[in-house]
Amino acid sequence: MVLSGLLAFFYVKQSIQPLEDLKDEIDGITVQNLKQRITIPKNNNEIWQIADKFNAMLERLELAFEQRKNFVQHASHELRTPLANMLLQTESALNKDLTAPDYKKILVSLKEDQTNLIELTNSLLALSRYETSTTVIDWTTIRIDEVLYHTVEYINQILPNAVISIDFETVPDNEEDFLVQGNESLIKSAIQNLIKNAIQYSDNNKVKIILSHSEDSVTLKFENFGQQLSAEEESKLFIPFFRGQNSSSKKGFGLGLAIVQRIMVVHNGRIYYEPIGDNINRFTTVFPNEKSLRELK
Repeated sequence: MVLSGLLAFFYVKQSIQPLEDLKDEIDGITVQNLKQRITIPKNNNEIWQIADKFNAMLERLELAFEQRKNFVQHASHELRTPLANMLLQTESALNKDLTAPDYKKILVSLKEDQTNLIELTNSLLALSRYETSTTVIDWTTIRIDEVLYHTVEYINQILPNAVISIDFETVPDNEEDFLVQGNESLIKSAIQNLIKNAIQYSDNNKVKIILSHSEDSVTLKFENFGQQLSAEEESKLFIPFFRGQNSSSKKGFGLGLAIVQRIMVVHNGRIYYEPIGDNINRFTTVFPNEKSLRELK
């Protein structure tokens, strides 16, 4: 019995040794060395699966930390630039005796920097808010076509040179075909961002919006004519502060599409980009309709 007990003890100890080794390796991984990976023992199938899943989790964590680090760096840079410019202009005005037109010119420039700073701050706050949201409590029933028409009317007021057309890819059979559950202000914000983005990066200030519906979803397609994105740019399109080669001469911070994507996630929807034909860009948003959400509940 003593001999059997000793053999059982050594057998169990030998069996759990890979788990002990795995525990020691996990204990050695901290936020400072997220690039370190667990050694995968090929001779133990169960431990191999655990180590493999843990390494996959580390990959996701490392990517998340890297994106967060880049976000903070870009945000700091974008905030520092207008602030430094405003300080430089203020010091210049204080150290010189300028004429009234010169002072007015500096004030106009300061106002522009302040406006950009406010827009950037609001975008950062919005992105931060939606980043931690998984659902919206104050959802109501919304007709997407009505929200779209109201948003286009607003855009036409602030951008009178823009040409926005709306086409129906599928004709609704009844009013419920375009009904969705969501927050109207957020959906308006998403549509506004997509329209402004399409206008800003078009070659002719024209945007075509195509509205369609299916049995379980409502789809909006935003098309413009302009330089298309490369495959590499497309993969980074929804990363905050990313801007493609076609944005070198355009104003902006690279936050609009990131905000739109987060709004779509909150509404259980999705957004994706695709180049169509020659120099036609299309952003497609898909919302689950009210009927499909009721069935899920």
